[in-house]
Amino acid sequence: MVGAARFPEQQEGEEVLIFARRHWYVLFQWLRMPFLLLFLSALVTRLAFDALDVEGVKAFLAWLIALAPATLWILWRVLDWWNDHYIVTDRRVIHIERVYTLMERREEAPLYRIQDVTVEAPSIISNLLGFGNVLIATAGAAGTIAFNSLPDPWRVQTRLLSLIARAREPKGGEEAIEAFRELLGLPHREAQPPTQPSERPSPASKGRQGLRQFIAGLFRPSIPYEPGLLVWRKHWWALFQALTSPLLALAIVVIALLSAGTLFREGLPRWADFLFAFSLTLIAIWILWRAMDWQNDLYIVTNERVVDIEKIPLLFEHRREASLGMIQDVSYSKPSFIAQRLDFGDVRLETAAAVGLFTFDSVPHPQQVQAEIIRRLEAFRQRARLEEERRRQEEIIRLLARYHETTRKEGK
Repeated sequence: MVGAARFPEQQEGEEVLIFARRHWYVLFQWLRMPFLLLFLSALVTRLAFDALDVEGVKAFLAWLIALAPATLWILWRVLDWWNDHYIVTDRRVIHIERVYTLMERREEAPLYRIQDVTVEAPSIISNLLGFGNVLIATAGAAGTIAFNSLPDPWRVQTRLLSLIARAREPKGGEEAIEAFRELLGLPHREAQPPTQPSERPSPASKGRQGLRQFIAGLFRPSIPYEPGLLVWRKHWWALFQALTSPLLALAIVVIALLSAGTLFREGLPRWADFLFAFSLTLIAIWILWRAMDWQNDLYIVTNERVVDIEKIPLLFEHRREASLGMIQDVSYSKPSFIAQRLDFGDVRLETAAAVGLFTFDSVPHPQQVQAEIIRRLEAFRQRARLEEERRRQEEIIRLLARYHETTRKEGK
């Protein structure tokens, strides 16, 4: 282990990759009421001193007594925020929740038991400041481990998925091959550096890259490029249904405007012009908002994983990801007469995770989407089978290497 342990029960040789607390905005929220109490206590004490003409030591003691509750509350809140940790190591994820002197709770799960990692940015503030919730579904008794209000949750999600994939890879084969090559007198192979996945920048990091990118990240989700990337949106019928209400409101306003034109033959009064202009502006914003909401719901499949993104501009982002290896069944349905005629439907991806289900809602040509996912799933499983065969071959090589080393020592 390099350096001192950063948390209790850190294991020998275990490397801490992420050590974080809740975002500073959470501390700001927690301190609002204590500081309000501090302000009111100071105000009441000042008014009382003016009325009673208190001075000297008595005034000093009175200030201490009056401000002590709010000050202790502030210190308590800061300690409570400081004592809670979200930790990711090269072996496990850990959530430590402490209430100073009263309670301590610890949740953890090894990386190989993690089955699903979800990110939520549930509010305007979380989108603006770049924090959110990382929900880690596991196969063990821990269930779902929540990293709430975590800074830059998109980066943490990407890092976790990379670590999970690496944790499930067979270990020890490369060392056995090198040992066998050494026994045969062959040169060592050059080590290949591990590939790092592209990390999605948070809205906050986008702000550092420029105002334009920062604003764009608030209104549409970022999609990192990956080999074999396929993106689907909902069918245009879903957009038409979303626009029904604003279009109906537009029709009502237009009819009202035409009717008002017949009532006021000498021209509309100024207040009526303002009212109609304001109404049309609101409806235009409503239509644009619904269109952006439709455009931001994305269903993504790569050669390694599936991604489900739901984003309401400024307000909310929910991003779920899972490895293709977690998918157990793929089915589709066309739930209505319209869906049958226009050829769209829902594609359901059953997974082994605790949350269990990915649903690609109202996608065009669902049978083709299902076929493509199954094709990629089979290719993923084929690669996994080849990897398993390679692992077994490396195990045989390891045994042969040990056998030759033993016989060589016995022959001396």
